[in-house]
Amino acid sequence: MTKRVLAAVLAAGILAAAGCGREPLSREDAAAPSTISLESSAAGEPSPGETASSSQEGSAPVLESSAPEEAVDGEEPVYYWTADPDRRERLETLQGKQDLTDPEILELAGYLTEKALYLTYLGYGDTIYGTDRVPLSRQQEEADEPERMEVPYGDQTLVFYRVHHLPYTDCGELWREIITVFAPETAERELASLFYNDETGRGIYKDLDGKLYVMGQESVGTIAKTYAWDLDTAEIVDISPDSIRLQMEVTLRERWSDTLELTYQEGRWLLGDSYFASAET
Repeated sequence: MTKRVLAAVLAAGILAAAGCGREPLSREDAAAPSTISLESSAAGEPSPGETASSSQEGSAPVLESSAPEEAVDGEEPVYYWTADPDRRERLETLQGKQDLTDPEILELAGYLTEKALYLTYLGYGDTIYGTDRVPLSRQQEEADEPERMEVPYGDQTLVFYRVHHLPYTDCGELWREIITVFAPETAERELASLFYNDETGRGIYKDLDGKLYVMGQESVGTIAKTYAWDLDTAEIVDISPDSIRLQMEVTLRERWSDTLELTYQEGRWLLGDSYFASAET
């Protein structure tokens, strides 16, 4: 089974469990969001229907945040990993270039880990815990349908709110974004838990009536795995045609030194399991 076929198989299973009606598109079909900006936050991990505190022990990595873009022509502000289209284009260029210079490798690793941190922050669910604690939904403003939807699970009633401030209209678009950063196997292992599974009741993002919803904080805590890799400490330790390994410091709740590996798959550089560093030493 090729990696492209594997990615499609994994995506189909995850999206079906999350109630997604669309067929997953290939990585090449994923379009860049039009209106973008950034907000930020911290780290953790629980289970379905459980309430968890947003605060975590120790220091959690925090993104540098920028104010949301003003709404244009009535559109709402959207939060993304960068507000700079040149940086997005530069990442695409570097990801597709197999033969990179040392400065380009460090630049690529910086962009990839920055975008990966943005995506893993989505595990915090409805509230992006940055300086302004900006909600993704309007649950503080409106409580009626279609903004608020209830989903039964066993003897519980889980509450979901429609997402307004992300550049994704459904779970399929979010998943396709994830696999432009992470290898499919890593994405399935580490980030499939973002998507609500009707059988297990776990996960926080779900398609309802063809739109993206997020589970309310009254129903679930955080499942975020936010690793912050410090490119200022990075050293390139090994380069091959389809693999690059860098040594640098990384922060979750503590700070330590570890190895980050980038692999070249299906025409682009991606992050693998090493991004989710397994041992804090």
